[in-house]
Amino acid sequence: MTAQAAVVMRDITMAFGDNTVLRGVDLTINSGQVTAVLGANGAGKSTLIKILSGVYTGHGGVIEIDGEPQTIDSPMTARRIGLQTVHQRIDEGVIPGLSVAENLLFEQIAQNEIGRFASLHALLPKARAVAEALHLDWNDAYLRKDVFEIGVADKQLLILARALARRPRLLILDEPTSALSQSEVDRLFVVINDPRNSGIPVLYVS
Repeated sequence: MTAQAAVVMRDITMAFGDNTVLRGVDLTINSGQVTAVLGANGAGKSTLIKILSGVYTGHGGVIEIDGEPQTIDSPMTARRIGLQTVHQRIDEGVIPGLSVAENLLFEQIAQNEIGRFASLHALLPKARAVAEALHLDWNDAYLRKDVFEIGVADKQLLILARALARRPRLLILDEPTSALSQSEVDRLFVVINDPRNSGIPVLYVS
């Protein structure tokens, strides 16, 4: 089978003042594959990710999604066209004071897809379905916990599950294993295989 290009970045350039950090970068991300971008600190990986996720604008070059040129001018635009990013700073992606279930469904709640004032009891079946789809054995007692009480690895998995619940056109993982033990990394890789097997392309940065 010939892999189909889901995202193409062509001749990407980016400068901050006199400092040029990206020069003519080309990157093709195929459907149903994990594409790894590897490099030392300062190599430009984070800049590339922030261009794709709409954090940085004003770059040169072209970005195509499923063959169509796209202007990604904000994180909201990136999410709207189906680019979901799981950033390295895990604590910035969860909201203490809310339960695991509420954090898992936060985007749907914020966009009033399931009711902003839905009770936790009403949210549990939807949250359970999202967790089960990724083979996360989180029972109702766990889903009711304040997210502040769970470990770093489960916070990482929660953010990943929330991103995948949107059925993204691209899942971007920025240093997802930096704070995890080897067993937790192995568990994360099992979860990452699910979207790949479903045809969702994954961009893995390390």
